Amino acid sequence: MAADCSSKNICSTDTDCPGDKLCLESKCTGPCVSDNDCPGTYVCEASQCMNPYSTAVPQPRTAVETWEGLRGTFQNNNLEAAVQYFAPHVRDTYKYFLSHVNLPKVGAAMPTITETFSTNKFFQYGFEYEGKKYAVTMNCENETCQIIGL
Repeated sequence: MAADCSSKNICSTDTDCPGDKLCLESKCTGPCVSDNDCPGTYVCEASQCMNPYSTAVPQPRTAVETWEGLRGTFQNNNLEAAVQYFAPHVRDTYKYFLSHVNLPKVGAAMPTITETFSTNKFFQYGFEYEGKKYAVTMNCENETCQIIGL
């Protein structure tokens, strides 16, 4: 049963939290303005509470940096680093999905970035793996791109 963050503000995963809130130290945490808005030793970076000891991907990043970073983490078989390229609300889902694929093979199948679709803030890039076509969809706002779909 998912935690009710709206009233208790407790959680076990990001999906337990509403909207753009993240589950940090078992508490739903929203966008921050200063380090005081973040739990424990977390710091406020790009309006998100971040673990200062984390190997998370630095912000901001362009669509090309996001694509190349994701491809590199796949090729290095680094699942923990790979999920950091995804928007917080989809990380748990894609972590589970990606744990069941051969990341180095997928990374090798990802070519240099090829845009297939774009709007003001949404971009889609494609690649083919084992005869199937895949699309990576990114949301790029405030000079920061995060993957929202694969």
